[in-house]
Amino acid sequence: MAHQAPLLAIVLGWIICISWRPLVLGFYHDDWSLLTVTSPYGAPLVSGGLSRILYVGLGYAAVTLFGANPVPWHIYGAILVLVTSGFVYLGCLAVARKLAFNPGSARWAACLAALVWMLTPTSLGYAAWPVMFPGLWAVCLMMASVYLVATGSNSLPPLFAAAFCLILSTLIYEAFWFCFVPMAILVFALNKERRWFTALRVLAILGGAQLSVIGWSLFLAADGRGTGKQVTAPFVDILNTAPRWLAELFFTSLSTAHVLIIVGLVILAAVYWRLSAYRPIVIALLAVSIGAATTMTLFYAAGYGMTAKGIFSRTYIAFNVWLALAVCIGALVALDKARGLSRLVLASALIAGLIWIGGKSITQTMRWAEAWTYQQQLLAGIPEAPPFDTQQHTALIWSLPNRSDKVESIGAIWDTTAALYVTRPGWRPFLEKGQLWATASQSGIWKTTWDGKKVSQSWCVSPDVPLWSIDAKQVVIYNPEAASFFRAGPGTPLDC
Repeated sequence: MAHQAPLLAIVLGWIICISWRPLVLGFYHDDWSLLTVTSPYGAPLVSGGLSRILYVGLGYAAVTLFGANPVPWHIYGAILVLVTSGFVYLGCLAVARKLAFNPGSARWAACLAALVWMLTPTSLGYAAWPVMFPGLWAVCLMMASVYLVATGSNSLPPLFAAAFCLILSTLIYEAFWFCFVPMAILVFALNKERRWFTALRVLAILGGAQLSVIGWSLFLAADGRGTGKQVTAPFVDILNTAPRWLAELFFTSLSTAHVLIIVGLVILAAVYWRLSAYRPIVIALLAVSIGAATTMTLFYAAGYGMTAKGIFSRTYIAFNVWLALAVCIGALVALDKARGLSRLVLASALIAGLIWIGGKSITQTMRWAEAWTYQQQLLAGIPEAPPFDTQQHTALIWSLPNRSDKVESIGAIWDTTAALYVTRPGWRPFLEKGQLWATASQSGIWKTTWDGKKVSQSWCVSPDVPLWSIDAKQVVIYNPEAASFFRAGPGTPLDC
């Protein structure tokens, strides 16, 4: 029973914080585009996403199975969160057993890591957002690779299996690119004999796997069949500016809890480096720190910052894996030092911390629920067929209020148009023929104008700098509050 207690704790955390999500959550932003992937309208998403070929396959299968009903989607997502937590537990357990002074503490350290990964509020961007559910499979494969490397780094078959898992993971989502470097350092920390040889072998095998994925991506990019994601800064520029923006990320993007955990681990590393018995732990912490910095670099290079709330908390999908490993390693030290009353105090503090982050996660989940309710209200006013003449090339502009909860609802060309396609079959012929497209204009955020030929949109803070411009011979404004439609004249400004 003692061996099962950590697993029961993970299941309990899942029941309290995750299991009920299918009752309240729905679709958000990019989800609407994903839901069209099995239709002629969404076919370009398949051909344009071959560098994430497994992501496309998983998404296509889910749309085929679940359709546009959010309940089975979120049942699938909730179960997948539990499965992924199990993989995080196993990966952390494999590392913990190699580092632990007391084998009994390894299970609880891994349990704590899995619970932190599952309950942290920054997980909602990939654990509550259907379009990111395939990314959870990428995390499972990454942790399977960690497990194989930690338990079998002295043998070639486990290393090749780990490399294969990494290839599959990165063909789903790119969050773990270049993780072979921190994993090689981690192997150096975990092995007592032939450290350099073993670490370099891991570096070579896993690095070779990474190069094969990069080669596949470059091949597709040369033929114009990649995901469309592009690095926005040259590699040299990234290296030159890395200290500045990493400091910005650390002090402005990470939550207070994350900063406290990182600072605590740095202090632990500084204190224990002089003790040879603890040196492997310090090296392991260095490895996961490099892993966290690497994932920040990847998102920065792709034009994203680290965002702790809303759908863009998906940027934490890899960071939280490294955080879980860091929590596991730090917990090993704490559990080793705690005795008697101090162990009771430590356990109480850890439970209180889990309750706190679990509560924050539930609060954030309810904001997602409110965003879904809001979207349903927007769609409720849309009739089954266009209530206006669609013979002309028409832009339908949804005039929306400003919402600042960071859980993005309908708000862009691709999701607004796709939401119409998914929920209103009577609109599909016009959307498929390109006679009609839609977007949203949020008050105080977007300025949308039509000069009689083109619709353009800009930020309210820089209204004279258009972000995009699309042809339209007719513009129709949809007011969700009144459930009404009216034609706009040339020069009609919207919002701001």
